[in-house]
Amino acid sequence: LNTTLSLETTIKSDFKIANTLVVTFPSIGTSEDISVCLPETVRLSSISIDENTIPSERTKVNISDDEVCIVGQSLGETTLGFSWEDEAFASPENESLSLTMGIANVNGARTELDHVINFDRGLEVIVDGQNLGTNGLGSKVVLDNDIVKNITINRE
Repeated sequence: LNTTLSLETTIKSDFKIANTLVVTFPSIGTSEDISVCLPETVRLSSISIDENTIPSERTKVNISDDEVCIVGQSLGETTLGFSWEDEAFASPENESLSLTMGIANVNGARTELDHVINFDRGLEVIVDGQNLGTNGLGSKVVLDNDIVKNITINRE
């Protein structure tokens, strides 16, 4: 099975993190469940299903102690898209944020990964020790092929 994960992340100036994920998979029959799990810090009310993929009436959210899983029932669709926010790092007081970001392969599938991280204007971004600087337009980092990056973000 070939699967593509396309994730776009925006880190806002208050350190809130917004994400949009599209999972593309081969047609595997008339009915199949597709699940994607996220950390428990995801704000449940922020989860929004892209109705142009598997529609929300065939999508549910399962919650456990350490993760939130979005499960969609495919009836021939080949994409599941949704967005969410994580406010675990949000803080108007902190002047910097250190985190590790990346996406992992799908078990049992050949996976193509695409992860773009956008940073709001006014944030200095350091990725794996390399200072990307600050500019008025914000910054962008592109990750692919199961890469994990250590990121430090400082407010100007």
